[in-house]
Amino acid sequence: MATSGSPQTAVISTGALFDEIPALANLDPADPYAAYAQLFGAPLVAAGGSVVVVTRYHECYELLRHPHVMNRRDTSPAFRGLTASFMHMMDPPEHTRIRSIVNKALTRRSVEALKPWLEREVHRLLDRPPSAVGRYDVITELAYPLPLNAICQMLDVPMADRGAITGWSRSITYGSDLLAGRRSTIDQHEFRTAIGAFRRYIQKLTEERRRAPKDDLLSRLILAEETGDRLTDREITWTAIGLLVTGHETTVSLIAHGAIALSRHPEMVDRVATDEDFADAFIEEILRYDSPVQAAVRIAAEDLRVDTVDVRADSALLLILGAANRDPDQFADPDSFDVDRRNNRTHLAFGGGPHFCPGAALSRLETRLALMALAQRFVNPRLDADGVRYRKGTMMRTPTVVDFEVDDIRPRQNVGSAGGAPR
Repeated sequence: MATSGSPQTAVISTGALFDEIPALANLDPADPYAAYAQLFGAPLVAAGGSVVVVTRYHECYELLRHPHVMNRRDTSPAFRGLTASFMHMMDPPEHTRIRSIVNKALTRRSVEALKPWLEREVHRLLDRPPSAVGRYDVITELAYPLPLNAICQMLDVPMADRGAITGWSRSITYGSDLLAGRRSTIDQHEFRTAIGAFRRYIQKLTEERRRAPKDDLLSRLILAEETGDRLTDREITWTAIGLLVTGHETTVSLIAHGAIALSRHPEMVDRVATDEDFADAFIEEILRYDSPVQAAVRIAAEDLRVDTVDVRADSALLLILGAANRDPDQFADPDSFDVDRRNNRTHLAFGGGPHFCPGAALSRLETRLALMALAQRFVNPRLDADGVRYRKGTMMRTPTVVDFEVDDIRPRQNVGSAGGAPR
């Protein structure tokens, strides 16, 4: 089947795409899977062919790795006025050059070297008195500060500045969603303001590192040479911002949904608390079952055929990864949470191909340490009936609140047995 009609312009940037696809417009972030079920199947052509929605695992898998599928959006009629400066929105050779530098800082060996610091940070955060007696919001107290502090530690961002970075990051994440064109003018203004403030801050920090380099990732970005040249100031700034935003948002969602999964599966708490291998398998199933990144956008660099659909060059491909990770042809009984699933690591939660998430190993480690500590130290936690809340979005699925009632939080030295199942 060929695409038909004239391509409509800026349908993603303006949000007009959602007029044509009500299932996405009305998607409930607390349970998007009913909407995905409506969309699931053969690729859906929208906006006169300027957008093709893909939901099945095999097609998403192939497109993430396809040599003629790119990330740059400035050639696509579906977009207007969006920057391609973040590393994850670049293509080779620029992406390859920057990615190779970032990869050196995020090897498995370098991530494992962070483990002692991460363990101390997890327990430091759990040792802090919660904001309300008898209550514990996993987002505010642990899931947000842990990965943010980790990436700030790698970039040596001063502790006093991290509160501002939290605010900027949230505004940028919310404002970068596909629904951004339908946000209020206040939200759009906050997005632009956050981008500007963040950019000025990183430029200032970069100037300080040029004068006095340190043993940190920002200094390495400044000093590193790849293929005979160094990164430009613009590349350094946007790479650092991208690391600080995308470098922790995925983990916030992963820790939050891990805590929710523990509450739904109390029979698994003791094993998560004491068995690293089981905790790792538990996390892989969370990644599949409740993927932090629910959708990805790619652009066809030339005419392609996806199943029976002819995709024009420059058309946007909207890959619904949350649907692909519940494809029954790839995952048996996909709506069941099954830690023993033999192929759960084949999920697409971290993307694939040249843009596979460079921080995947760090995110997995942070989440394992956080969930093991929660399982060990929480005493009789109960997830509030209305304790999980989300902001509406289509790309990232991250709770804003995950509120537990808890009788106590065990001191670290008294965690010889599991802390009891959240429920």
